[in-house]
Amino acid sequence: MSFSTLPPELIYLVIQFINPGLATLQILYAINRRMHQIACPLVFRFVQLGSTTSVDSFCHTVTSLRPSCSRYITSLQVGPQYCVNSEESIQLSKGLLARLRRAIETLDNLKSLSLMVSRQALAELLNGLTVSFKLDTFIHSGEFSMALLHFLERQTSLTKLGWYGSTTRSDADVFSNSMRANPGLLPKLRSLDGVPPILTALIPLRPISSVTILPVLGDEVSIHLAAFGNSLAQSMVPITCICTVEDRRTRGTWGWVIVELRERHAAFLHLKEIQVIKLSTLDNDQRDWESEGILMGIYPSFLRFNALEKLEFKVRPVSASYRPSRSNIHGWLARCEMQHPSSWMKNNPSLSTIILYGHVIS
Repeated sequence: MSFSTLPPELIYLVIQFINPGLATLQILYAINRRMHQIACPLVFRFVQLGSTTSVDSFCHTVTSLRPSCSRYITSLQVGPQYCVNSEESIQLSKGLLARLRRAIETLDNLKSLSLMVSRQALAELLNGLTVSFKLDTFIHSGEFSMALLHFLERQTSLTKLGWYGSTTRSDADVFSNSMRANPGLLPKLRSLDGVPPILTALIPLRPISSVTILPVLGDEVSIHLAAFGNSLAQSMVPITCICTVEDRRTRGTWGWVIVELRERHAAFLHLKEIQVIKLSTLDNDQRDWESEGILMGIYPSFLRFNALEKLEFKVRPVSASYRPSRSNIHGWLARCEMQHPSSWMKNNPSLSTIILYGHVIS
């Protein structure tokens, strides 16, 4: 019996279990009409649009060519996964923006929406947007606006918010005042991505247990991080997971974050997971990582968290042109005698998982 002749329900379960990549799903999708019907919900489940051409094609597909596919889409990502400056967002014309709005309005089963578009485009897109879906996750690269506020007020099921746009302290205060005045605004929020001002403003207001700190530039970095550290003691629930994202401009910020956190009693008692995500660009090469070796050799000794169970460093995107090798990493750690898990556990007794750029330290 060939794979394609198995009962449809079994094929669907097998595909879900092995979770193949999009290329494999597209091959299954094209085998015959029967496999097409089985694979279709999986092919269209997660949609990633990285260019204006792909946005245009997507809009045409769900509104004209194959509108029935819209019911399968549960996750839509427009733009890159991480957008830490406005130059990385997708620039959409007014016409394409209007088409994207109409396309989004057809996605009744959408659960996750990421809009890495310009600040003005986000406000225009959300203004007057009429949807029936209830999101779990919403990520954007815009600024505070009334259109954004009204959209979030209708998404009461939201558990994760990513705020990748530049956020001033005044904007953060306006939004936090709205949350204080309206207990029904993001009542289930558990995970928050943003620059320190937005994290500091919202952590005391909702049961947020996981935060991602986005890169911050300027002379007030230490002030922002100190304010963030102070907010941990005011959180509604313990912060158990902290992720820090940095790019070439802010390399080494994770060390400042760790130093700031280790002074906080709340972090010492409750923090279970630390992630460090490094965004790589096409011009990153091995020389850019030489300073990383110095930092990697210094900061492990600063880790002092009683509940910490997992520490992981990642490079994004996955297709980055260069990432440290196992020999690089062991060389860095050997300089301060931290190449064995037991060395890390001296100050972090609960630490059981250490992953450095895909390499498990064991």
